[in-house]
Order: sequence, then C-alpha cells, then structure tokens
Amino acid sequence: MKVKIDCDRRLKQRGGTEYEGGWFYATINLNTNGFDMKCEQRYETYDKARTGAVLAGHEVDSAGWKKKLLMWNWHSHSLDGYPGWEIENPQEIEKHSRHPAYAKLEHINKRTKSSEELCNAWDDVAEVDFYRRDFSYDGSVFVRDGDAYGSGWWFATIAERDRFIQWAAEQMK
Repeated sequence: MKVKIDCDRRLKQRGGTEYEGGWFYATINLNTNGFDMKCEQRYETYDKARTGAVLAGHEVDSAGWKKKLLMWNWHSHSLDGYPGWEIENPQEIEKHSRHPAYAKLEHINKRTKSSEELCNAWDDVAEVDFYRRDFSYDGSVFVRDGDAYGSGWWFATIAERDRFIQWAAEQMK
C-alpha cells in the first residue's frame, strides 16, 4: 500500500507547549466526511519513518522522487536539526547556523540544463537523500529566457555532495 511520510507538530492541548511531534507514515482512507489519516507509530526522524514503512511492506509515495525530499519534509527535517545527516560545520555554536553539505549551481534559463532536468537525472543516481530549490538573483518569482538563476542543493553526506559536484560539471558541459 502507498503511504505518505509527514511530521506532526500539533500541540497536544490548546495553549500548551508540548507537541505530539514525531515523524510518521500514514495511509489515507477516503470516507464520506473527507479522509482519515491512519498513523500507527511515530519515529524520531524522517529516515526512520521511511525505513519503518518499507519494512512494513509499504511503498512510500514521495510524488515519484526516489531520494529527493519533498518541501514540507525538508522543512520539518531542517527544523529538527538534520538528524542523521552529516553537518559541514558542527563546530558552530548557534544551532541554526549549522547546515548539511551544500552546493550552489548557476543556470542560464533556456540555454543550459535546468535545475529541474538535473534534479530528475540526479534522483536516478543519488545514493542518499537530498533537497533542491531554485532562486532568482533579484528575488522575483520568475526568470526570463537568457537570465541567470541559481539552485541550492543539500545532501545527507559530504561525500555525496562532492560526487554530485563532479557529476553536475559533466552534465553542464
């Protein structure tokens, strides 16, 4: 059965500060009142929830991605401090300043390979989880043909980031 992985941050009681919290995989059952999400167990991390789902015989529905995290999973994973991921700068005192292996690429819209094309291809060869997002240099929500834009890539391991940089250089030729 296909399941989705999510992170629940609802408060146990209104006005309280204690979260139900935790990652879970859930089956979605449609009914006359909308849908019910059935969650049987909570996990500490995204990876543990995914592993639990697979061991239980489920197929994780990540919108077709094999290793790329979905935006909402990436967001929760980053708020948790990237558990299970190598941190490039663990010596940072401020927790919010620590980050996993990162790479930044530049693309010329409609003239070089797009970040979406690279992401689709990398997902087929990736060995560990990653996340990618695009950004324009002027803060606009779109990029005109011929204009440059950037893509940011985060990886669960430093070695995977280094492998990606070599791979991307070959793809961008």
